[in-house]
Amino acid sequence: MRQDLLRLDFLETGQAVCGDAFLTAEARTKHPARILLAMKFVELPRGVLDGDDHGSRHVTMLQLARLDATEDLRVHIAWCGPDSVVGRHPAGAHQLFAVVSGSGWVADSAGQPIPIAEGQAVVWNPGEVHESGSEVGMIVAIVASATPIVD
Repeated sequence: MRQDLLRLDFLETGQAVCGDAFLTAEARTKHPARILLAMKFVELPRGVLDGDDHGSRHVTMLQLARLDATEDLRVHIAWCGPDSVVGRHPAGAHQLFAVVSGSGWVADSAGQPIPIAEGQAVVWNPGEVHESGSEVGMIVAIVASATPIVD
């Protein structure tokens, strides 16, 4: 079986099996595949923030999801290398910034850095000026939404 193809067979009983591994030769003859689902590898949009208008450096962003019609939801993963900064900018939407690995700092409009580490998150409201960075590196999940993410 090809790595990029997942075959799912539905038997008359409604039972599903994956691939041919669970079907005997007799069962394959009596119950041919009814549905073929294809798993597909895709390239996700990726960008480097070094030298952007906000003074960011050593940050790579990967877009995981975006609702194109209304832009109500965006999900990114950010790799913040050592000595990284996501420069000071206003949030364009409600934004959840969750550290998945490593540690760093976040700052609000006052500019005072506050430590943040793996398993911690911060939420910014639309228009709220903020900045973040890391001396040692961190991986961050960022969710931006037109509607509030948390109460």
